[in-house]
Amino acid sequence: MAQNLYLARGVCPLAPSARPPRAILISNYLYSVFLVPVFIIGLYGLYHNKRSIYPLMASYGAIATATTMACVTHILITPDALPPHTKTLLPTGPTLTHGQRMVLLSGYVPFCILPLMIAIDFGVRSTKLVNKADRAEQSRNGSNLGGDVIEESRCITIAHPMQ
Repeated sequence: MAQNLYLARGVCPLAPSARPPRAILISNYLYSVFLVPVFIIGLYGLYHNKRSIYPLMASYGAIATATTMACVTHILITPDALPPHTKTLLPTGPTLTHGQRMVLLSGYVPFCILPLMIAIDFGVRSTKLVNKADRAEQSRNGSNLGGDVIEESRCITIAHPMQ
């Protein structure tokens, strides 16, 4: 629905800007070089139920969230369009009306929330697997790597030689 509303209104209001901000250029580069291949690898790994893919999916979610946040931030910091009868100086560059801003945010925010959920989910899954592996290693070695105090340390006081 939001896409139909957006397309019905015409051209993107931010498109006329002469040059996109550096953050958006960097996010586009990250998207094309990292996120597309990782998405394909992630699909393969998840289809074959490979747990080794969890850290990669967590990083995918984190980077996808960060790149989308660059776009959301650009939308939020773009100046408001002032009514034509306003006697103040009009901002140079692109401006957004409240309606345009809401349409753009309705398109970007879901694509920011979903990867954030992916990052959190696969981060938690990875942490659980690492903890499980640590417990298995501890029980196999009979050691205590968890940081629990096995025996109390004794404090030795050494007198200063000048006293």
